[in-house]
Amino acid sequence: MKTNWTLQGIVIFFLYTLLGTLCFALPEPEGFPTGWRLNPSGTTAYTKEFKIIENPTDAYKGKRYAYIKGHLVTNNLIYVAEDDQLIISFYAKDPERKDVSVQIYAYELNKQGRLTAPAQLTVVTKKTGTEWTKIEGNITIPKKVANKRINAVKVALISRTGAFVDYAHITHIQTPEWKNYQDASLNAGRQEAEGDFSNALKAYTEAVKLANTEEEKKEATLKANEVEKRLKRSMGKTFIEDIFGRADVFLQKGNYTEARKEYEKIKELKEVDYSIPLALFNIAESYRLQKDYANTHKTFNQIFTTPGLTKYYHIYGLFREAEVYIEQKNYNKARQLYQQIISKEGALEHHILKARLYTGDTYRARRQYRKATDIYTTLLREQETSDFPNESFRV
Repeated sequence: MKTNWTLQGIVIFFLYTLLGTLCFALPEPEGFPTGWRLNPSGTTAYTKEFKIIENPTDAYKGKRYAYIKGHLVTNNLIYVAEDDQLIISFYAKDPERKDVSVQIYAYELNKQGRLTAPAQLTVVTKKTGTEWTKIEGNITIPKKVANKRINAVKVALISRTGAFVDYAHITHIQTPEWKNYQDASLNAGRQEAEGDFSNALKAYTEAVKLANTEEEKKEATLKANEVEKRLKRSMGKTFIEDIFGRADVFLQKGNYTEARKEYEKIKELKEVDYSIPLALFNIAESYRLQKDYANTHKTFNQIFTTPGLTKYYHIYGLFREAEVYIEQKNYNKARQLYQQIISKEGALEHHILKARLYTGDTYRARRQYRKATDIYTTLLREQETSDFPNESFRV
């Protein structure tokens, strides 16, 4: 969310930072009434009305403002926890100088993951003037309302008689520490969903400490362990990206030895289950670029003997090594590898088709056109008579 860094805003930000809190402002007051809508439900005692007025001269700030009669509410939920603070302000004017107010619609997240609305809480009520009048109030999220926790809110600007409003501003100050298990657990879940595994892990760890029952403690511990694994995998993937970046620089400079040293580091990432074959495939490629074919094939042998290597990694490796043999013009060796793919248990139809097609290509490269033609014709005939022909393999 973009923030207005006025001098006052900077001072407030650093004050809250020193207090160990997190401060968020949403939605943007300059874009008002973007992010707000008229609530069509509620009392029928008066006719609801909402209109946007495009008039920079009359607006408090910016190019437009709004007229409301009813409840103007935020589009999006603001997720809160016990002891969070909301500071809400806006500007209003009304020739009749009637009351305007701010309320929050409070919601609880039940065990089924649905939001229920336990209450509407008034933040401030104040009379307007004929000129723009600032209306401001704040509320601290209580432990419970009507015996229900508040997990999310929407803010409502209210006029029952009609008023002009502008420059609505909401500041959300998060509590520096969780007060209950539910708040910590829900926050952890949202952060996990957003991919913020580091903060999700912290929140789940706090949830373990705040658990009221053994069941809650077990649930939070399980989730904390899962998130910790995801965090390590995420860090591992980031580390791999850094390695590739450095290795690419070395490859561009022709420094294959240093590139391989970088790839070797990938093997150490136990959190990434494909780290060893990934490292070896890139080491093999570096030898190929260097035209050191003996070490290229030696590295492929290491790949194929890697414990737990999946069949698809194996098939991918056979295709890759066959390409190296073709580069060496050793077509017999390439055909042997293609035959391994064709006869390999678990090979998919497109693996087999590609291996047969590439086998034909090796004969064509050796100018053995009759053998190549026989293979191509057989493949074409099979595809023409197949109930599910593979168009990409038609010749």
